[in-house]
Amino acid sequence: MDNNPYIRIHVTCACPNCGKVKGDNNHWFICHMPEGRFSVKPWDDDAIREEDNIIPLCGDACVIKMLSMYLSGQKSRRPS
Repeated sequence: MDNNPYIRIHVTCACPNCGKVKGDNNHWFICHMPEGRFSVKPWDDDAIREEDNIIPLCGDACVIKMLSMYLSGQKSRRPS
């Protein structure tokens, strides 16, 4: 995808009960949850164009909430 200034990507935070829309100067994060791992990195416009299964998160509060949900899911999968 080229850097056409007339093409904008509409991104909404994927954290439950959030729904914030990303602006130009927001400090967002990209989250991945591939096979038993939780990965977070700073927002990267190029990454969202090239990577699959990206979970956009609007800030640290939503990152922490998603991490908590992920860890709760991992606990429930472990044998007692």
